Amino acid sequence: MYKIFFILSPALSYANDLYYVRLDLKTINGIMSETNLTMSQAYEEFRIEKFNTIKVKGIADSSSNIDLISTAKHNAISNLLIKFGLISVKSKNNYYLSVFAYDEIIVSYEGLISLPLNILNHGYTKDNKNYEIELEVIFSPIAFPDEWRYLYLKDKISRTINDLLSVFK
Repeated sequence: MYKIFFILSPALSYANDLYYVRLDLKTINGIMSETNLTMSQAYEEFRIEKFNTIKVKGIADSSSNIDLISTAKHNAISNLLIKFGLISVKSKNNYYLSVFAYDEIIVSYEGLISLPLNILNHGYTKDNKNYEIELEVIFSPIAFPDEWRYLYLKDKISRTINDLLSVFK
């Protein structure tokens, strides 16, 4: 099952904002059960590492039930997160009446992207079974949690200095 919480569309390409993206892959007893791609606007995000421009490809099956470009973009962003995003794992053993019922593992990939996404190339593959898109994305993975305190203080000091300097303008 593939849940999509935010659909990228050409109508959003005017925005030059920062967005937090997260891909959750959920397995139950070793079988993939759910995939969630979440994208939301990142306000005052300080956990950023370094932004890089990355080229990434995405593929959409021609039998997709939503438009091919959006599906290919989602696939490209998922591939980007899997390859370059911060990885975190949550594991949980579930019991029912003191007997092991099932094992649940959620692997999450996190990062930030800047819109608009630059489409470099798109079209059907040679066999016409898949639609392929190549994007150029400005991407930064989320910093590892042991760096968050330092990044928070650095961001706080930077904002304070900017606020002080704006008083004298």
